[in-house]
Amino acid sequence: MSEPSPSSPDRAAAGESPERIGKYDVVRPLGKGAMGVVYHARDSLLDRDVALKLMLRQFAADPEQKHRFEREARAVAKLTHPNVVLVFDLGYHTDRSPYIAMELLKGQDLLQALRQGIPLPLDRKISIVLQVLDGLAHAHQSGIVHR
Repeated sequence: MSEPSPSSPDRAAAGESPERIGKYDVVRPLGKGAMGVVYHARDSLLDRDVALKLMLRQFAADPEQKHRFEREARAVAKLTHPNVVLVFDLGYHTDRSPYIAMELLKGQDLLQALRQGIPLPLDRKISIVLQVLDGLAHAHQSGIVHR
């Protein structure tokens, strides 16, 4: 049995970033969830930065989990709304782990800002909540339920 390649999602599980995923050059990790890792990556062909969500290898081995991930990409790709990220691509890493290339949002992560104790005026809090709800309402009207 061969060892995983250095660009395998196992590196992500070990806290290391792959250098390349599909046609994307990995810049740095942005965050990790239960089933995958999101990277800031670069699409040099189109000259743009993307957020790249890569499913971890152990979940990609489960056909049902992999299908759910692919279905998520296809569903979100159909949405066009200012409060929903754009999906640019669905692809597969060298070990067949799926990834989704999405619009990379600029700015500070809201959770990080809250943890840093950065005070937000009430009108700003209301604005953020309304924008989130507007995006969710659009998704729901399109038959998508966010979990």
